[in-house]
Amino acid sequence: MLDNNKAWRAAETVRPEWLKNFATRKTAPKGAARYIVAELARGDYELRDGIEKQHAFARELLGLDVQAPRWQRPSEPDALITTLSHAADGRAQVIALTLVLGAYEATLGVHTWRNPDAGARRYLTQIAAWGYELSDIEQSVTDQAAQDDAGNKDELDEDGDSGP
Repeated sequence: MLDNNKAWRAAETVRPEWLKNFATRKTAPKGAARYIVAELARGDYELRDGIEKQHAFARELLGLDVQAPRWQRPSEPDALITTLSHAADGRAQVIALTLVLGAYEATLGVHTWRNPDAGARRYLTQIAAWGYELSDIEQSVTDQAAQDDAGNKDELDEDGDSGP
């Protein structure tokens, strides 16, 4: 257990660096729009938390200052909104993707490998598909997703429909 905690903490230094580099892209990878929309549609806690915290971690990934709450800076322009307003469509999609990825990344911790939830599994699986090399402990989280998917397939009837 201690070794897994250490392995997770080591991955916590690698992932943000990869994400910072990923956030510099001019265009989003294939499947990004679908991933963004699916996560928005799900509205998981992680995404809502990121929004409520004004995307603090995503701002760091994008190299923007984390801003004080709006009520403390009513006359200051928002650096994130300014950046978006000057971005080409491809870059704007990367920024939107970074907001989603940053929201999930900000909520991960050593608890994640012990009790992986669907959002963490989707997040790690997706960044791996886009080129992030998962460590063994991160892979254990995504392996749980594969086991869950296999279990869901077993529940489908012959027509591919679930239910009675």
